[in-house]
Amino acid sequence: MKRSRGLLSDAQRMTILVSAAIIVAFEIVTILFMTNAMTDDLIRSSRTVADEIEVILEDPLYNIDDDQARRIAEVLLSSGRISGIVLNSSATGEIVSRPASVPSRYIPPVHRLVEREGLVLGEVYLEFSDAEIRGMRFRFVVLALVIIGAVVLANLVATRFLIIKKISREFVPIRQGIDEISRGNYGKPIELGPYHDLNSLIVLINNMARHILEKNAQLTEAKESLEERVVERTGELQRSLQELENAQSRLVESERLSALGKLSAGIAHELNTPLAAISSSGGALVRYFDSRQTNDVILENPWSSGMGDLYSRLLQTALPRCGELVFSQGARARKGNLRVFLEQERVPHPGETADFLVEMEIDDEVEQFLPFLYDPRSGEVLRRAAALVGARRTAQVVAVAAEKGEKVVAALRTYLHPESEGKHLPVSLEAGIESVLTILYNRIKRGVRLHRNFAGLRVLGAADQLGQVWMNLILNAVQAIESGPGEGEIVITTERENGDVRVTIEDSGSGIPAEVKDRIFDPFFTTKEHGEGIGLGLEICRTIITKHQGTIWFSSEPGKTRFVVVLPAAPEQDIPPEGLTRQEDQNKPD
Repeated sequence: MKRSRGLLSDAQRMTILVSAAIIVAFEIVTILFMTNAMTDDLIRSSRTVADEIEVILEDPLYNIDDDQARRIAEVLLSSGRISGIVLNSSATGEIVSRPASVPSRYIPPVHRLVEREGLVLGEVYLEFSDAEIRGMRFRFVVLALVIIGAVVLANLVATRFLIIKKISREFVPIRQGIDEISRGNYGKPIELGPYHDLNSLIVLINNMARHILEKNAQLTEAKESLEERVVERTGELQRSLQELENAQSRLVESERLSALGKLSAGIAHELNTPLAAISSSGGALVRYFDSRQTNDVILENPWSSGMGDLYSRLLQTALPRCGELVFSQGARARKGNLRVFLEQERVPHPGETADFLVEMEIDDEVEQFLPFLYDPRSGEVLRRAAALVGARRTAQVVAVAAEKGEKVVAALRTYLHPESEGKHLPVSLEAGIESVLTILYNRIKRGVRLHRNFAGLRVLGAADQLGQVWMNLILNAVQAIESGPGEGEIVITTERENGDVRVTIEDSGSGIPAEVKDRIFDPFFTTKEHGEGIGLGLEICRTIITKHQGTIWFSSEPGKTRFVVVLPAAPEQDIPPEGLTRQEDQNKPD
């Protein structure tokens, strides 16, 4: 059992400690102040003395009277102010060498050249004693100890024999009254004393005892009747409360989904109109580039032979790759490696050249362009070619994104109006996932390394609805990396599992906090910033997967989150032949 302490004893000790601390602090400040003051004064004095010694030594050194110089040095050392001296003559060399046995901590040594009429006669090195400072500090320490001892003794006498004795006497009736209350004797009040602050405590104790007495009587009367009622009502209350919470939750969810359903028609109409225009324009641009053929575009190049050949080769290599929408994963590392290579080859503007080649996704073909890159004009050729290739790739992204947007709107209608659902057909998992990766190209290419392990599998389902699932899960993975480490990797795997198809989407983002793991599938629950989501994505995923007779689950830890979707596989005759199975670490859709 922990030993208790006395309040008054603690107060006494605290008073002594505070007093001692104040005195010590005051003495420390005083010592520091006096030390600094004396140090400054002694430093100034040492410089003055050094100037005087310089004048005194001028005649002996000028007359080459070493004995006289030694006598002067001995006199200076015997004065007590100077603890060390080194005197050298320009004519005879070292005269006196008596350095201080213990250098001064406070007064720096002084060095002087002894001169007459511009002629250096010698030099003197002086060290000064700081005995005065040490003596002053010792006296102050002794004084502080004496004062602290006196204060401690005075506090002991005052508190022990005067204050504590008087206060303890006043607490005797209070202790006796509390002891009676602890024994159950609530009817005997404590008598008031002469001190109003203690009387306030006594009044509170007496009121407490009276209230306890009254409450005990009331509780005794109500105890028997309440016991049976509590047992009956507790069960009813728990059931009612649970039903109320369930009804409230369903009502809130129903209200929100109802409002969302009412708005969906107008939203879909407003989205379809610009999406149709974007889709038409994007498709027209793609057809424009593809219909003209690479050679037609190359013929428009304004350069003569040499740079014209470089321009033609760049476009012949880069334009056919635009339709692939290559994901430029690791672009920064590739640019760095290519820049080092170009610097070694002494190519002009290696950094700008590396940027253009990586942007056109033809840095793996740098060897065929190398002979042309030594020409200083190659930078402008690369810039023109990169602009044209970028326009072609942008047109492809616009067309595919608009088409996907139209499908997403249709899928939203399907989700909100289940009666419009179509028949489930064999669909390719790979094609649906690749479509989503195409849409998210600009998000994925910045800091995300994508690894795909596809087995060429199919499931029975609605492609648009499953596309919603892949869109939500992959976008969540990208956002987890963006909001966490900033760079990371996503691994997408499809495989067979006991007659079903298993899709795993794993990311190296920040992970899902343990306290919200049980709520991430709840409608309108989200951990994202305002404006990034409304909390329906995973709930929609679960609903769609359930309608496809599948399951979804996840596991998460800091730095790793994995979502797993299991769906029924399509019949064997609908599965494509072997050869589609592949494993890729490239960041591009097929």
